[in-house]
Amino acid sequence: MSTLEIATLERHIEAILAEYPELQDDETLRADMLEGSTEIGEILTRLTRKARHAAAMAGACATEIADLEVRQSRFERQEKGARALLLRIMETANLRKMELPIATLSIRDGQPSVVITDEHAIPPKWTRTKVEPDRARIKEALKNNVAIPGAALSNGAPSLMMKVK
Repeated sequence: MSTLEIATLERHIEAILAEYPELQDDETLRADMLEGSTEIGEILTRLTRKARHAAAMAGACATEIADLEVRQSRFERQEKGARALLLRIMETANLRKMELPIATLSIRDGQPSVVITDEHAIPPKWTRTKVEPDRARIKEALKNNVAIPGAALSNGAPSLMMKVK
């Protein structure tokens, strides 16, 4: 259905309503007159079908997206589990690096992270406008051996790095 068809229909409707002003007061007569004199019924039917089809397709897309999100989540859990097993096996074998035909696996040390032991003891200088500790600044300061009450550095858990060739 083209814009031209719609514009033509609108012009026909306007012309009929201008020629027969009495149609303004009687909706049933107006609908019958327009249906008999124009293609309003066919155009409205096609537009209704188009809208229903679009709604059905949107619903199908929403369902498909939801299904794919469930699938994505399952694959993410599988990846996490496989990576945990890779790390466990390499730690058991006391291997820091293993070259495979498909990837090089290496265990890297956990990165230092700030542990807030007492959030209320953190001086205002080390907080953000939103009243919470500025972990990035605290981490940098702690790395530079600046003592900050209520904060300390802690090593994170080892993680697996996977480089695909």
